[in-house]
Amino acid sequence: MERVAREAEISKPLVYVYFSNKTTLLRELLLREQHRLSDLQAKAVSKAKDFEDLIRLTTRTYLKHVEANGVHIQRLMNEPSVSVAFEEEDRKGRRQAVEFLASEVSRSFGVPRKTAELAAELSMGMTGFAGEMISRGVVSRRKIEEINICLAMGCVAALTDKYGKAPTPSKA
Repeated sequence: MERVAREAEISKPLVYVYFSNKTTLLRELLLREQHRLSDLQAKAVSKAKDFEDLIRLTTRTYLKHVEANGVHIQRLMNEPSVSVAFEEEDRKGRRQAVEFLASEVSRSFGVPRKTAELAAELSMGMTGFAGEMISRGVVSRRKIEEINICLAMGCVAALTDKYGKAPTPSKA
């Protein structure tokens, strides 16, 4: 907390006015970053021209965020006292994203809703793991981004072949 005060050029007691302890400060930092990522992804969704563009833009946004902040966020997420506050918000955000993607897949490609939800969950897990690979320096963001998008779109094509009906053309 002393370092935070020094870096912010404020007194240590002032830090405690806003954050009762280091864990509270780190929780708020993690939640702030999650909100920032959510805002960035909402902007990406609004720019999408079609479903593939939606996948490309949201994947790129997430992976760029991980590339820039991943090591710090992973450290915060691996600290149980910090991550507990994040878990509920993460579950809500993930559920909303799954419902949105499932709705788009179902509407655009005629895939049954429950099947589309399962596929969206799996796809998000794949994207999360891609982010971990970037954080660990295993692969470049551009390379894993292209692979991730190919896998996601291949999944949609296979689901459409197996379960789809006549798609409803629309903007994502």
